Amino acid sequence: MAQYPPALEYILQFEDPKHAYANIPDNKGNVIAGVNSLAFPADFAAIAALPQNQRAPAVAQFYQSNFWNPLRLGGLNSQDVANRVLDEAVNTGLREAAVALQEAINTLQAGTVAVDGQIGPLTLAAANNADPEALLAAYQQARAAYYQEIAANDPAMQPYLNGWLTRAQA
Repeated sequence: MAQYPPALEYILQFEDPKHAYANIPDNKGNVIAGVNSLAFPADFAAIAALPQNQRAPAVAQFYQSNFWNPLRLGGLNSQDVANRVLDEAVNTGLREAAVALQEAINTLQAGTVAVDGQIGPLTLAAANNADPEALLAAYQQARAAYYQEIAANDPAMQPYLNGWLTRAQA
């Protein structure tokens, strides 16, 4: 079964590259290891109140309780798939991460799961019955298609597309 610590390490390469939990201002609020002050004000404030060298456990708890646990990612057999689903959830939200997984499963096994944006027992079972490498490739394709759709529908998002696609294929 997939484990949370390696998945956290995977996402932090994108969310906190070499900043060691520093408070970094960006064009959408302040950010500590991907925890955004506008999207998660209470969580951000709690983490920001800690000395920088004590933020890691709070950041880990944030991602586990807000993303890993609700998506039931510990129920996946493939660590690589769990890492990517967690990364997608952090980048686009829980529902989109679940939809991408369900679409990837259905790409491999047509009509196996409902695309409802919820990872439940049927989605987990179907994911675990799929070839892990094929599922990972299909998931990466589903992520890329989602990002391409965003950029196609909103030209203001076009500058972000290459970065999103790089992240989707990592």
